[in-house]
Amino acid sequence: MPCSGNRASSTAVAGYLAARLGTSFAFAGLAAGLTNGSFACLLTDLFPTRIRFTGVALVFNISFTIFSGTAPLVATTLIRDMGTVRAPALLMIGCSLLALTGSIWVERYGGHVLAENMGGAPDARRVRGPG
Repeated sequence: MPCSGNRASSTAVAGYLAARLGTSFAFAGLAAGLTNGSFACLLTDLFPTRIRFTGVALVFNISFTIFSGTAPLVATTLIRDMGTVRAPALLMIGCSLLALTGSIWVERYGGHVLAENMGGAPDARRVRGPG
């Protein structure tokens, strides 16, 4: 007959791990929601109205294919070459720096695309990013 103390402690450990995992998932969901919520607005603001659908589709799908398709291979290679499971964090840092660098020089239309294309109001100028 097994000791009931071991069963109680293993149940407590499982409950603790489940709570910790649930908290981690909640924070990950919050971060993903904040990122994806603003992503659509920012991406559509990069293109004039007449080519917006094509521009968003091409940019999103090509970049998703390149980075998502090669990420597992690069992550596995980094783990093998560096000898640590934390090596893929360098891949994430590199991708983040690449995105930040690219976003500095991109032109944004500031929601005034239609007015600008129609020769509209003086406040309908393109909005430059920082830099």
